[in-house]
Amino acid sequence: MKPVLRAMSISLLVLLLAILSVPLGSMNSLRKVADYPLLEMDVYGEPFMIPRNAAEVRRMLEWFYPDAIERPRDIACSLAAARDGDHMVYGRNFDWYQTVPILFRVHPLQDRYGSVSLVDGSYLGVRGNGSWLDRFNAAGGYIAPFDGMNDQGLFIGIAMIGSFELPIDPEKETLTGVQLVRRILDECATVEEAIELINRFNVDFFPGPHLHFLIADRTGKSRVIEFTAAGVHVVNWDNYGCLTNFVMDEAERDSWQGRCNRFDALMAAGTENESMNSDQMMDLLSRVKQELKQGRTEWSAVYRTDGTVIICLGMDYSRSYRFHINSTTGDVR
Repeated sequence: MKPVLRAMSISLLVLLLAILSVPLGSMNSLRKVADYPLLEMDVYGEPFMIPRNAAEVRRMLEWFYPDAIERPRDIACSLAAARDGDHMVYGRNFDWYQTVPILFRVHPLQDRYGSVSLVDGSYLGVRGNGSWLDRFNAAGGYIAPFDGMNDQGLFIGIAMIGSFELPIDPEKETLTGVQLVRRILDECATVEEAIELINRFNVDFFPGPHLHFLIADRTGKSRVIEFTAAGVHVVNWDNYGCLTNFVMDEAERDSWQGRCNRFDALMAAGTENESMNSDQMMDLLSRVKQELKQGRTEWSAVYRTDGTVIICLGMDYSRSYRFHINSTTGDVR
């Protein structure tokens, strides 16, 4: 090989390795924390080949993650946000079919906040065996957070509701629901910033069910965001907020009681307690857990604005797994 061609080949190889070093580092970070299995993964730098809109997500799922398209879509969840002194504490039950939970720790960049979030890896074909196929598949979870909190104390979680025909503004780009969640965690520090971002996009809930969001920040503001035929609808809460799986029309607030036993329990807890610490929030989640014919509460997660995340798996509240937004590994309590 001529010296010039050899030099060019080496330069291209070095460039390719530099481009791939961040995603390879992220994939190599996948660790099993528990045999459930519960996994954790660190995301460094800018992820490689991440889809930028809903159309690209559709193509990626069709090519790499067909399991995500075929998953059933008919189970419920519970979410709450409460004040804990100078902090906020956020709770979330993910009630679904058998899952492979992955705790993602996204490291900050100049234009991206750091965050921790949970993803159901079974959507991505993750089996929890630590193979390189598992590592490749898990990396796609960066754009699919189901609940999470960033280093500014902003929390967002999703829950299923009935479907609507959504308006499409041809002047706006379209994102999937979980892409919106990722953008909010990466870019927003407050509830107001999150709502402003949401209003910049159309939303497509492919491949899953129609969703609404609970968004809360460290100031105590909580908002339920719903996507209806009339556009984006916002329900306002302060210091305490919650949701389950029915549409929460602000004009019908008096009718919310009695529509869902879990919602009634969440509301009662917020009425009885002016503040709620992490243990109390986990206890509340244990009281609204579900054992269903084909599913159950797969994970209960409590986030606190000091950066702590506590996870209980499979309705076993005697053992918890604790993480921190700045730590490299979790520990068992």
